[in-house]
Amino acid sequence: MKLLKVLVVAAIAIAIAAPSFAAVQNIKVSGSIDERAIFMNNFDLRNKGEESTAPRGPNQAPLGSGNSINEDEDSFLLSTITVGVESDLTDNVSAAIVLDNQTRWGDVASDISLNKAYITLKEFFYQPLTLKIGRQDLMYGTGLIIGPGIFRDPNGAFPRPTVVDTRANPFNPNAASVATPISGFMGGQYSIDTYYDAIRATLDFDPWTIDAMYAKINETDTTDDDEEVMGVNVGYKFDVYNAKAEGYWFYKNDDGFNSDLGYIHPVDIANAGTVQDNTVPGVGARIYERDHVHVFGLRGDIEPVENLTLQGEGAFQWGRLYDTIGTYNNSTDGGALERRRTGWAVDLSGNYLWKDVTYKPNLGLGYVFRSGNKAGNSGRFKGWDPMYSGKFYSYIRDYQYGAGASYNQEGGSIYRTLDYLAPSGNTNSHLFYVDGGLMPLEDLTLKTRYLNWWAADKVTNFVSSGVAQSSRSGRHIGQEIDASLVYDYTEDVQFDLSGGVFLPGNLFEDNTNAVTLSDDKAVIVTGGVKVAF
Repeated sequence: MKLLKVLVVAAIAIAIAAPSFAAVQNIKVSGSIDERAIFMNNFDLRNKGEESTAPRGPNQAPLGSGNSINEDEDSFLLSTITVGVESDLTDNVSAAIVLDNQTRWGDVASDISLNKAYITLKEFFYQPLTLKIGRQDLMYGTGLIIGPGIFRDPNGAFPRPTVVDTRANPFNPNAASVATPISGFMGGQYSIDTYYDAIRATLDFDPWTIDAMYAKINETDTTDDDEEVMGVNVGYKFDVYNAKAEGYWFYKNDDGFNSDLGYIHPVDIANAGTVQDNTVPGVGARIYERDHVHVFGLRGDIEPVENLTLQGEGAFQWGRLYDTIGTYNNSTDGGALERRRTGWAVDLSGNYLWKDVTYKPNLGLGYVFRSGNKAGNSGRFKGWDPMYSGKFYSYIRDYQYGAGASYNQEGGSIYRTLDYLAPSGNTNSHLFYVDGGLMPLEDLTLKTRYLNWWAADKVTNFVSSGVAQSSRSGRHIGQEIDASLVYDYTEDVQFDLSGGVFLPGNLFEDNTNAVTLSDDKAVIVTGGVKVAF
């Protein structure tokens, strides 16, 4: 309650002070309180009882103290509080500030964070033009490229499991005994700090809309080491079938990338000369310092008949990966490398709602494709880069991180699976899903989803002493069942209960390495209550 009082007092102080500095026409104070219980287990697909300080791979020595494998069983109560102030200063100028805090029950209340702070300028020098400048939420289309997919933890509510490696690190001989994160933020997918520090310009030529943006994702305060994204989205609304179409181009310039694209487990950084990315010439592990990606895409949705909604989106990526330093053993790997990258993504879905039938049931089908990098490919890297996607299809698999993507808490890369060859949940896959739902009561909504993933390309990407490890014939990644129940108690208060279980397929089960075998089911259950004011 003390934290809530601080947030409210801060919001009121801003509201009271505003008239002293600007011609305020209207002030709105809003906020929300979300209290949530969360239980999650085995996101690394290995039962806790089987985890130990055993070697991480063939011919590798024990790591030393700490948890050698993701300590990913967690249950906690999470409190999420937001308080915001919106102020209309003149007819065409407004400003908004939102403060937030996320804290686990029982923890010492952490700092208040600036969730949003932006200025809106309508008819800026030109009637159709609107500028929005500052910290804000961004989402284009369904969020495939730009959406709420950057997971931060400014309040320290989501701890990260670590391991202490007592051996010397070949990349940094002075880094022995340093705690190395072996998983992302536990519960990090519930972070509300998914904002962008951005400027957005919107031209409204109804039925056309042209939207341009620039955002700074990461400022390192060093030369040529930042991460930023820019782009243009053009949309058109048709006057029939409630149809819309969009085309877009975005460019990610990440000069602080520093990623092995998931081909070395975070715990095994000290074994970089033993467990390697075998998709590039030579030996040793490639750490790409820079990642430059362009993406062009088209999307649309339409209601061809009443109650039927169809959606489709396709996107193509091109760019380059830069290893400007070379691998650890660069006397034999050919030194620095500049590597082209391309990727494809497809989303197709349809949903039919029987809105005039008792319980208002619905049925939906969907297909999702993300390109992957083929085993043994030493040329262009062909795995899909999730960018800043905020479009997630499942409660578990979408957030698993593995081979083929950067471990950066962006686009779903949070929880590292134990299996070396397992692809990330946001790349190298075919996904088929079926939706079902109904409203058994006027204020009660039940939704279910069944999902099934297959690897788009074979996933034999690693060697040890020149020998490929754990080559897999199976490509079935796994299946998942998710369900949610939402009760609208009032217009302002909502209760929810949801959960999911992921069952690994033969891609995981065919692993013959007892150390990295991980084929146990993952589970998540969460329930909460939220009030908005």
